[in-house]
Amino acid sequence: ALILLATALVLGFAARSDGAAVFVARHVWTMDDSRFGGWSGLDMVPAPDGTATGARFAAISDRGWIVDGVLERDLAGRITHATAGGFRRLGDRKSDPFFRREHRDSEGLALAPDGRVLVSYERLQRVFSYPDLSVTDPAVLPIYRDFIGFYPNSGLEALAVGPNGAVFTLPEVAMAGSG
Repeated sequence: ALILLATALVLGFAARSDGAAVFVARHVWTMDDSRFGGWSGLDMVPAPDGTATGARFAAISDRGWIVDGVLERDLAGRITHATAGGFRRLGDRKSDPFFRREHRDSEGLALAPDGRVLVSYERLQRVFSYPDLSVTDPAVLPIYRDFIGFYPNSGLEALAVGPNGAVFTLPEVAMAGSG
């Protein structure tokens, strides 16, 4: 949680400046909820004009949960409090084989300016596109043959959306057998 909010600070300030990102402060985020923890992805919710205000965030856990909330800041821009909404299961459909417990290893999170929520999964390599933060009715993006052969639990780790809407991802470890 500490890394999550420190990263939010750096990202929030970097989005508002022309300079390099610098560490400003840290804030420890905790919740009294058994689903809290294991955070693997964080992104700032874009404002309607597409800019990152550093106020609203979304985070995913590696156990298939998403939560969004608001970061409160002091006048110097330091995070003083994180208020999170309820936990939602990422596209939980009991009949969907993608969402068996062992396949819920969500890792990368990218919030597109059009409101889509993109999530990469590393155990069973795939990227889902959800229409919005309700994270229901996911579309599976094309599964490229290059994804085949990634080590289990070392697959698609990071995720980003480019200015033209292109989706970028990369694996945690090189392909099996490639050293």
